[in-house]
Amino acid sequence: MSNDARALNLEFRFLSDNHGVIDWRWDEQVSSKIHHVTWKPKPRDIVFLTLGLDASTQQELQDELIRDLQSEVDHFTKKRKTK
Repeated sequence: MSNDARALNLEFRFLSDNHGVIDWRWDEQVSSKIHHVTWKPKPRDIVFLTLGLDASTQQELQDELIRDLQSEVDHFTKKRKTK
């Protein structure tokens, strides 16, 4: 199975401070990039699987999720700079 095929099937669960449990995945356009240490996630790369979220809630959740992921992104960025 290729990395592209595996990436498309990845679904995640996020516990939002204000909205409870939210299911999401990466957009298909970036699913092959998520395995590269140089890739930086952006809010628009997130697709919500949880139904019933209006546009402003989705924007708020995207920002919250990116902030939550930032520590992992920073770890890999720092690791990349030390090589």
